[in-house]
Amino acid sequence: MRAPLAAIAALTLAAAACGAATPSKELVNARQAYNAASQSRAAEYTPASVLSARQALERAEREYADDPGSAEERSYAYVAQRRAELAMKEGDAAYERAQRQRSEAEYARLQQEAGERTRAELEASQKRILTLEEQKAELEALGRVKEDMRGTVLTLSGQVLFATGKSDLLPASREALTKLAEMVNQGDRHLTIEGYTDSRGSSGSNQTLSMERAEAVRDFLVQQGVPQDRLTAVGKGEEAPVATNDTAEGRANNRRVEIVFAKEPMAPAAGRPPTQTTPTPSPSKPAKPEKHHQR
Repeated sequence: MRAPLAAIAALTLAAAACGAATPSKELVNARQAYNAASQSRAAEYTPASVLSARQALERAEREYADDPGSAEERSYAYVAQRRAELAMKEGDAAYERAQRQRSEAEYARLQQEAGERTRAELEASQKRILTLEEQKAELEALGRVKEDMRGTVLTLSGQVLFATGKSDLLPASREALTKLAEMVNQGDRHLTIEGYTDSRGSSGSNQTLSMERAEAVRDFLVQQGVPQDRLTAVGKGEEAPVATNDTAEGRANNRRVEIVFAKEPMAPAAGRPPTQTTPTPSPSKPAKPEKHHQR
């Protein structure tokens, strides 16, 4: 890039020799942007874009030499600046693509060297079994985490997971559950998925809704590759509130899903507990009239 820079410098000196006025702000910015682009990754990875910026800058310099401060000078300088900035972005993107290609080529080479090793053996050598303690820090990024007699409990807000009165997962919840599935697949614990509601509505409808929500979370985790026999879905209905149901805030806290990580690792396959598919019975309560409300 030395020759192009020299050409631009010559134009600049020529304008100065003629007693030209101070260059416009647009021209100053364009010079700085082009100088940065010519020394960036764009010079190597997207030279055509750098050339386009240089050509626009050279035109701006000529306009400056002929008619300092003119609209043409500022216009071409603005174009040169934007082209230089775009060249740098394109250069960075091209660099990242080249890095990925090199990584993929290296991965392919390692696969070839593996020879007769089976895919299962290769995956097993790359997979690290996370301990429950290692998982806790990652779980805390998804929701509230606590320890109780059941094990490690991750609490997810029902408002984040579901629309009011529904059991279909909201799109925004899928990212968090996908991350949860990745962690679960690296661990060795059984998970119990417990759905809860607030106390509004009838006991029976709350029980059904809580079970459907627990099953929705379970089914999504299965879709992400978590073995179904590592998951148990349980509907708790309105039992075991964590806050008062007399306030909106308390009811919001009670509408939740709790993911319980067992304290001990999974037993061998033959001894694993089956996935629960029916709601857990709740204490008998007088039926309440149905209402439109949040649950």
